[in-house]
Amino acid sequence: MVRTMLAKSILVLAVITASAAQPSNDSPAARQRFLLTCIGTMRTAGAPPMPITANGLVDLGSKRVAGFGVGSAPILVATEAVIGFGSAVSAEGNRVEGSLDRQTGKTRIVVRAASDPAEELIAMDLDCRPAPPIS
Repeated sequence: MVRTMLAKSILVLAVITASAAQPSNDSPAARQRFLLTCIGTMRTAGAPPMPITANGLVDLGSKRVAGFGVGSAPILVATEAVIGFGSAVSAEGNRVEGSLDRQTGKTRIVVRAASDPAEELIAMDLDCRPAPPIS
């Protein structure tokens, strides 16, 4: 069941990548690893959505996404248009899946219960932008 859900998520991400990508003027290093600052909403099991801010790190070199309050997950799909990430069941018994639209910054992150993959324990809908450099 988990493999079916993951396969469907990857398929949806592949369809999303059909949008045209714009060339970037960033240096190769900046495109490999970048910090994001995000605002949006979060729902937890049975509760109404609430506003949140979250930060994350995308490291294309090591193929990992970290932060957003949900730990770290491997990148499963990375194109000029989208980054898709997800993890197997963690030590806590939960699974993380997410996607980041590289053109709009729209990010969706879901934490699911391993015992019931259809159940969303946490769902975040975020608008992300590159974090300003620290001077």
